[in-house]
Amino acid sequence: MKIKFKKKIAKMGPSRVIIVPPALREMIVPGMFYIVSLDPVPEEK
Repeated sequence: MKIKFKKKIAKMGPSRVIIVPPALREMIVPGMFYIVSLDPVPEEK
C-alpha cells in the first residue's frame, strides 16, 4: 500500500521550507522557518 503525505504549512518566518516529523516540531525555534508537518494518510486515487 502506498502512503501519501498531507502537508500542513504554518507561516512562521522567512520563505524557507523544511520538513520535520511532528515530534520534532516543538524543538524548532518558532519564527525561523515555515514548518511543514507530514501526516500520513491513505492515498485516495
